[in-house]
Amino acid sequence: MARSGAQKAIHIWVLNSSIVYSSSSAPQRTPAIKLLYRQIPREEADKMMEAITCDSQELNLPALAMGEIIRHLDDSNAVLPRTERAFKEWKVGLLTRWEQKP
Repeated sequence: MARSGAQKAIHIWVLNSSIVYSSSSAPQRTPAIKLLYRQIPREEADKMMEAITCDSQELNLPALAMGEIIRHLDDSNAVLPRTERAFKEWKVGLLTRWEQKP
Protein backbone atom coordinates (compact mmCIF):
# COMPACT_ATOMS: atom_id res chain seq x y z
CA MET A 1 0.00 0.00 0.00
CA ALA A 2 1.41 3.40 -0.91
CA ARG A 3 0.40 6.68 0.73
CA SER A 4 1.19 10.34 0.40
CA GLY A 5 0.26 13.38 2.44
CA ALA A 6 -3.00 13.49 0.47
CA GLN A 7 -6.24 11.91 1.69
CA LYS A 8 -6.00 8.97 -0.73
CA ALA A 9 -3.94 5.79 -0.73
CA ILE A 10 -3.28 3.19 -3.41
CA HIS A 11 -4.06 -0.38 -2.42
CA ILE A 12 -1.99 -2.74 -4.58
CA TRP A 13 -2.28 -6.51 -4.82
CA VAL A 14 0.48 -8.27 -6.79
CA LEU A 15 -0.92 -11.06 -8.97
CA ASN A 16 2.09 -12.14 -11.01
CA SER A 17 5.58 -10.72 -10.61
CA SER A 18 7.02 -12.22 -13.77
CA ILE A 19 5.11 -11.66 -17.02
CA VAL A 20 6.20 -10.43 -20.43
CA TYR A 21 3.90 -8.48 -22.75
CA SER A 22 3.89 -6.43 -25.93
CA SER A 23 1.27 -4.16 -27.45
CA SER A 24 0.82 -1.67 -30.26
CA SER A 25 2.09 1.06 -27.91
CA ALA A 26 5.02 -1.08 -26.69
CA PRO A 27 5.85 -3.54 -29.49
CA GLN A 28 9.08 -4.70 -27.89
CA ARG A 29 9.13 -7.50 -25.29
CA THR A 30 8.40 -5.80 -21.94
CA PRO A 31 8.90 -7.59 -18.59
CA ALA A 32 6.28 -6.52 -16.05
CA ILE A 33 4.47 -7.16 -12.79
CA LYS A 34 0.72 -7.71 -13.18
CA LEU A 35 -1.28 -6.29 -10.29
CA LEU A 36 -4.66 -5.13 -9.09
CA TYR A 37 -4.93 -1.58 -7.75
CA ARG A 38 -7.50 0.83 -6.40
CA GLN A 39 -7.48 4.19 -4.72
CA ILE A 40 -8.92 4.12 -1.21
CA PRO A 41 -9.56 6.79 1.44
CA ARG A 42 -6.71 7.28 3.91
CA GLU A 43 -9.00 6.24 6.76
CA GLU A 44 -9.59 2.85 5.12
CA ALA A 45 -5.84 2.43 4.62
CA ASP A 46 -5.18 3.29 8.28
CA LYS A 47 -7.76 0.75 9.47
CA MET A 48 -6.27 -1.88 7.18
CA MET A 49 -2.75 -1.27 8.55
CA GLU A 50 -3.95 -1.39 12.18
CA ALA A 51 -5.81 -4.70 11.78
CA ILE A 52 -4.19 -7.52 13.73
CA THR A 53 -4.42 -9.83 10.72
CA CYS A 54 -2.88 -7.27 8.34
CA ASP A 55 -0.48 -8.68 5.79
CA SER A 56 -0.15 -5.38 3.91
CA GLN A 57 3.00 -3.29 3.82
CA GLU A 58 2.97 0.49 4.00
CA LEU A 59 5.06 2.60 1.66
CA ASN A 60 4.94 6.38 2.12
CA LEU A 61 5.60 8.36 -1.05
CA PRO A 62 5.50 12.04 -2.02
CA ALA A 63 2.30 13.17 -3.73
CA LEU A 64 4.19 13.66 -7.01
CA ALA A 65 5.37 10.02 -6.98
CA MET A 66 1.85 8.83 -6.17
CA GLY A 67 0.52 10.76 -9.14
CA GLU A 68 3.15 9.23 -11.44
CA ILE A 69 2.37 5.70 -10.22
CA ILE A 70 -1.36 6.18 -10.77
CA ARG A 71 -0.72 7.66 -14.24
CA HIS A 72 1.53 4.74 -15.19
CA LEU A 73 -0.98 2.18 -13.90
CA ASP A 74 -3.89 3.87 -15.68
CA ASP A 75 -1.87 4.00 -18.92
CA SER A 76 -1.03 0.30 -18.62
CA ASN A 77 -4.69 -0.48 -17.91
CA ALA A 78 -5.64 1.12 -21.23
CA VAL A 79 -3.29 -1.27 -23.08
CA LEU A 80 -5.17 -4.34 -21.81
CA PRO A 81 -8.18 -5.79 -23.64
CA ARG A 82 -11.38 -4.10 -22.43
CA THR A 83 -12.59 -7.31 -20.75
CA GLU A 84 -9.29 -7.64 -18.81
CA ARG A 85 -9.15 -4.12 -17.34
CA ALA A 86 -11.07 -4.70 -14.13
CA PHE A 87 -11.81 -7.32 -11.50
CA LYS A 88 -14.67 -6.37 -9.18
CA GLU A 89 -13.75 -2.96 -7.67
CA TRP A 90 -10.09 -3.33 -8.70
CA LYS A 91 -8.36 -2.07 -11.86
CA VAL A 92 -5.73 -4.30 -13.49
CA GLY A 93 -2.33 -2.75 -14.20
CA LEU A 94 1.18 -3.56 -15.34
CA LEU A 95 4.36 -2.16 -13.80
CA THR A 96 7.45 -2.42 -15.95
CA ARG A 97 9.97 -4.69 -14.27
CA TRP A 98 13.72 -4.35 -14.58
CA GLU A 99 15.34 -7.36 -16.20
CA GLN A 100 19.06 -7.99 -16.37
CA LYS A 101 20.34 -8.40 -19.92
CA PRO A 102 22.45 -11.53 -20.53
